[in-house]
Amino acid sequence: MRLSILIITVSNYEYILLDWDGNLAKTLDIWLDACKEPLEKRGLKLSDEEVASSFGAFAKHIKQWGFDDIEAIIDEADMIAKQKLPNVELYPETLEVLESLQAAGKKLALITTSPHENIKPMLDKYNIGQFFMTIVG
Repeated sequence: MRLSILIITVSNYEYILLDWDGNLAKTLDIWLDACKEPLEKRGLKLSDEEVASSFGAFAKHIKQWGFDDIEAIIDEADMIAKQKLPNVELYPETLEVLESLQAAGKKLALITTSPHENIKPMLDKYNIGQFFMTIVG
């Protein structure tokens, strides 16, 4: 039912931009845990909400939390996430939505803050790269 509502909603649009993290793939918990771990190792225990609110400005928040080794923390978080990303799952309706949008003649692009090296293996794993005209990472 939700899928038919989506197709009707986008019927006036020729181009559809989709996000990877938390939209097509269940990566938010991976990134949340990856960001928390290096902070906890340094003695800072934050709630999921506090860490999630730092997304998009993590380096700034690290500094506000009193740490000077910003790059080291970011590198650790990235390494932790990269170890877990190969096991990421797609949301249950992802493939159906992509197929339906393609069948409706929509031109799709994947827009993400994740580097190509992080998402390419998963696009290949789930064989969904062909749905996108372009991928911007």
